[in-house]
Amino acid sequence: MGDHERRQTHHVFFLHKGVKFHDGVAFTCADAQYSMDELAEPYGLPVGAFQRYRQLGADIKQREAEAKYLLAEAGYAKGLEVKLMLCRGPVYKRGALSRQDDLKKVGINLKLALLDTAAINDRRRKSDCQAYTAPASVHMDEPYLYYARFTCDAPSNYGKYCNPECDKLFEE
Repeated sequence: MGDHERRQTHHVFFLHKGVKFHDGVAFTCADAQYSMDELAEPYGLPVGAFQRYRQLGADIKQREAEAKYLLAEAGYAKGLEVKLMLCRGPVYKRGALSRQDDLKKVGINLKLALLDTAAINDRRRKSDCQAYTAPASVHMDEPYLYYARFTCDAPSNYGKYCNPECDKLFEE
């Protein structure tokens, strides 16, 4: 939704009298407005906070087309099926369903395998999975987090991804 469309939307909230923050300060209409303004933006943060991340930019259609082209160039012109292993439960499934929808747009068909924790750990130790998700993923653009997960011999590299050229970049 664009800024213009957001400005055209009006909501009416009725606040309970006597509501206070944990420190005893009264909760006001201005506080409610601030909270709603923050929630209106993606992920509860101002749009400007995401402008530095290319993957969240306005050129998403162009990037989807580029992803389709790269898949075709890699021999997957008709798409690619990937089995994603994840723990049962809403915490994992909601994120996986979102990824499934996003990847479908570029021709990657994500098949979800919901497993219990013991089965996940067993298959992860054996590297018996095509892809899996866990809450301890790289959640920000910090090089050391990638180093700990994606260098060839990293103890947290459960997927056994190995690219010596990438490792050399970390050594620099």
